[in-house]
Amino acid sequence: MTDLLPPLPFAHRHRAMTTTRLPSGRLHEINFDYELSNGWVKMPLDAVMFNERLTGQARQLWAWLASRGRSHSELSWSHAEFKLGCGSTARRRSLQVLVDEGLVSISKDGHVITMHDPNALIKPYREQQLNFLQSEYSKDQQKPEPVKKPAPKPEPEFSLSEEIIDAWNNCKPVSFAKIRTLSVKQKQSIQAHMKNLGLPRSEVDEFICSVCRGLQASEFWIKTVNTQTRTFKAVFGYGSPTDVKMKNVEDLYNDGDPSAEPKEPLEKQEYTPEQKALLEEIEVHNYEIDKNYNREEQKQRSMKYRAEAIAKLKSMGINVEVA
Repeated sequence: MTDLLPPLPFAHRHRAMTTTRLPSGRLHEINFDYELSNGWVKMPLDAVMFNERLTGQARQLWAWLASRGRSHSELSWSHAEFKLGCGSTARRRSLQVLVDEGLVSISKDGHVITMHDPNALIKPYREQQLNFLQSEYSKDQQKPEPVKKPAPKPEPEFSLSEEIIDAWNNCKPVSFAKIRTLSVKQKQSIQAHMKNLGLPRSEVDEFICSVCRGLQASEFWIKTVNTQTRTFKAVFGYGSPTDVKMKNVEDLYNDGDPSAEPKEPLEKQEYTPEQKALLEEIEVHNYEIDKNYNREEQKQRSMKYRAEAIAKLKSMGINVEVA
């Protein structure tokens, strides 16, 4: 900011009154065109103390000139040089700095120093500085405020367990058991299979359904595996799957490639409305038996009704195996 500010305006204001030869020897008088009271030296902060164009010795010389109450013998440059701890050359150089700044002027004979009011000299500079700062402030105010982008809406939390349960129940072959809950170990097995296949978490639906399509096309799972072992755990394993289980699921996933033409499920069979109703009834009884595992009376009743439905289907030529 300092580099941008205009220079002090009072330099050379009183140069016309000075001589080209700076004085030396005895001073007869020091005059003031402003008032100092009580014998104190008042040093203005902006015009003198913090004026970067004044050297430290020039500030000391100004203070010596501004001090009052000296005896006649003290009004000599040698006394000033003694107080400043410098020689005549350095003192004359400091005096020239004060003259150039317009803070003092020297009579033609060199015997009279006139000190000028620093506050009056710096007033135009302060006004100029204030105008400059106001101008800079106005420029800042005119700058358009940056447009704040709205914070992105948080994406809905992705529930892996719910996704796995829904995908399995919607895509599994009919003869495979549904699942209502998913244990930590079961979820861990799904994550292990997806990691093995390099699939992102967001594709869990497609992964489960691809495996289910592979199950539908698998002669081993549909014709060889007993219906009571056609479960989620039997397909995917539990916790950290073995290498054999990893390979089996990988094969099922590849067989159920969604980009390939869907294969006709081996277990597909046309059922009459009555047969479909009996199959659904058996699934309901399976659910009730599982739910009431610690309620013997309700469980026995559901098992009885399920056995009756199985017997009816058997009489129609349809064998249903249950646990």
